[in-house]
Amino acid sequence: MTQLPNGERAIKTEIQGLRITIKPHTLMMIYYFLLNSFPEYEQSSPDKPSFIDFNPEQAPKMEFVTVTKDCLLVFQNRPGLKTLACKGKISFEFLRQNVSETKHAITTGELFDADSSSDENRSDDNEADKKKRDPKLPSPATTDVVWHMRITIEDFCPFVCSLNQMNEHSSFERINKRQLLNPISLDYLTQFTL
Repeated sequence: MTQLPNGERAIKTEIQGLRITIKPHTLMMIYYFLLNSFPEYEQSSPDKPSFIDFNPEQAPKMEFVTVTKDCLLVFQNRPGLKTLACKGKISFEFLRQNVSETKHAITTGELFDADSSSDENRSDDNEADKKKRDPKLPSPATTDVVWHMRITIEDFCPFVCSLNQMNEHSSFERINKRQLLNPISLDYLTQFTL
């Protein structure tokens, strides 16, 4: 995690080769945190994080990226019932820009100046440089995107199996399971622009 003096955060994680047991309500809590940002704090609260601003347009930039590779995701169920287990590569990206800075860049014309100069520079680039560039997360200097979320799933395959067998065996290959779907890939993108 990188935190700059002005409160901007960049969080990047990569998880590989683990069995992760998930309680579905925890996923909803994470979703609401990313959707609504920080919970509301009283002005004098000792639990208030540093650099929090009660004006949502002044909230500092936050970038959150996590990737799971070769992991087994197990959705916990009630005892005695079958459990859903999933394998595949899952990538999650979230970016929230400072809305006030983006509005200022639009009104002063800085955003459009950056767009035209980057187009001129792109025409001079060779093919190798174009392949290196990966514009997954927008930059505030070149776009009016203030909120961006992308979920990429590759070779994702769900199975139904017994939680007791999963707890007894360390290898997923030794567990009796039923494959629900052929492996699928999915790319979901949502964003908010000004």
